[in-house]
Amino acid sequence: MVYAPLYIVGPIISFNAFASQLDSPQNIYSSRDIAWYGFRWVFCLSLMEVMTQFFYYNAFAISGLWKQLSPMDIFIIGYGVSSALNMLWFS
Repeated sequence: MVYAPLYIVGPIISFNAFASQLDSPQNIYSSRDIAWYGFRWVFCLSLMEVMTQFFYYNAFAISGLWKQLSPMDIFIIGYGVSSALNMLWFS
């Protein structure tokens, strides 16, 4: 249930390798590492906010206007929605 790589893309590492990391997890982080992680988190959050404000992919998907669009337009909107979802997953 907690083996997260299996949810989306399948086994990236074997379960035994994953379980061995649970036995001795890394628990020492420097202040620099924590600050860098915080900076990346704020940057990803800001980027997500900018994308949701200026790229209206989800509005097209929810409103039903896509039924009146050409197949190429639907492809572009679908690509934009999947890119936004990938960005949310990987951040």
